[in-house]
Amino acid sequence: TSLTSFVLADYPIIFTEDFENTLGVPDGWTSDGTVLQAHNSPSRVLYGNLYTNDQTFEVILPNVGEVNPGNEFRFNYRYVDFTPPHDSTILSAGDTLFVTISTDCGMTYSGLDTITSANHIPSTAMTLKRYDLSAYVGQLVRVRLFAQWGAGDYYLDLDDFYFGPAISSAVVVSSSYGGA
Repeated sequence: TSLTSFVLADYPIIFTEDFENTLGVPDGWTSDGTVLQAHNSPSRVLYGNLYTNDQTFEVILPNVGEVNPGNEFRFNYRYVDFTPPHDSTILSAGDTLFVTISTDCGMTYSGLDTITSANHIPSTAMTLKRYDLSAYVGQLVRVRLFAQWGAGDYYLDLDDFYFGPAISSAVVVSSSYGGA
């Protein structure tokens, strides 16, 4: 006989994280990244430096839910060169950011998006990614971002994570939630 236990949602469906009020990776998150304002980032970000000796960067968000009709998941990202002046990075074959989602507390994940050289537009500005969660209504979800290095030496910055009702991209999302 096997027993599987699940943790209820760590956070309600309206959830934001902009890393401005945390000194490190927030409680309930799992990541091998660093939280800091660095390499010309516009604010504090969660980032990984990918290169020959560190070829992956992973971020697992806490359980969030229950998803309601009209909810979305969104975040900002950018790739910039390691070497100053930290120009935008042109991704190579193999440089990939997988955005995945789980409905079983992270036991398995399915794809939401894959960012590669074919669909990434190089920029030093943060790029907004948003995902409709209507397929997950009534469920708890957990998102995992996994970056794979292909070539070069660059930073991948992540910021402004949001779960909740769809909002205009002109609305500033900020968080003062300290975790529980």
